[in-house]
Amino acid sequence: RRERKPLAQVFWPNLALALVMGAALPLVWQPMPLADWLWVAGYALFLFGARYVSVEALRLLPAYVATPLMNLQFVWMVGIGFFGFGELPGVGPMFGAALVIGPGLWLVADEALPARRRLRA
Repeated sequence: RRERKPLAQVFWPNLALALVMGAALPLVWQPMPLADWLWVAGYALFLFGARYVSVEALRLLPAYVATPLMNLQFVWMVGIGFFGFGELPGVGPMFGAALVIGPGLWLVADEALPARRRLRA
């Protein structure tokens, strides 16, 4: 089995995204102040880091453990929306989040039960 380097798995998709978005940039470009450039650079740095951590998590952990952890983004989005902006999502987004998070939690519980039984035996 050939193992890929996590940095390459993060770099190349980000480069492709930058090239595609860069092609559309002349159509919508508006000059930005320096403070906005700093926000863009900070966002890019955090996004790159988050994607790197996600790739590493999927490499090091079993998928049934790593994927539900990544689904915590829904919980963070609701929390930030509520505490930062005073918003609560509607029924549709909450149902969608439950539809994604629920099976992941079920899978973790289902995988954990045989491990517990083996420990008891």
